[in-house]
Amino acid sequence: SEVFEQTPDFVKSILHGTDPALIPAALQLTSTYAWPDQVAILIKLLDHDDLTVKRLAAECLGRIGHPEGASAILDTWAKVFDQTRQDRILEHSLLYSLIELTTNSTSHDSTVEMMTHVITNWRDRPAHAYAAIKVLKEINSLP
Repeated sequence: SEVFEQTPDFVKSILHGTDPALIPAALQLTSTYAWPDQVAILIKLLDHDDLTVKRLAAECLGRIGHPEGASAILDTWAKVFDQTRQDRILEHSLLYSLIELTTNSTSHDSTVEMMTHVITNWRDRPAHAYAAIKVLKEINSLP
């Protein structure tokens, strides 16, 4: 069987499309193969109305480990947290994705530095700081 180094065109067209039935399947493939060429669309999908799509997009970003994904997942987590904490499964998925992204060797230092900055300036964005503390505690990197 063929292993794709970059996202196949059929997956790209689904991710950029509007069919809510196919997007989760395309995200599962993207998560499995951690295709880094889709970071921009994955960040956009964090704002999708479907909670499954949000969760899977965060999972993909965590597996890919691109530092840009950390800020986007953190922003999404803060929005979910601020909305009366109505979806604990999504909250947990977002935090786990941040942990996975932060432990990725290619993004570890820059992500820890960014989260440390968020904690240090917690008054600016308390929900972000809360998530950053939880993530850095999990990976034993609290400042």
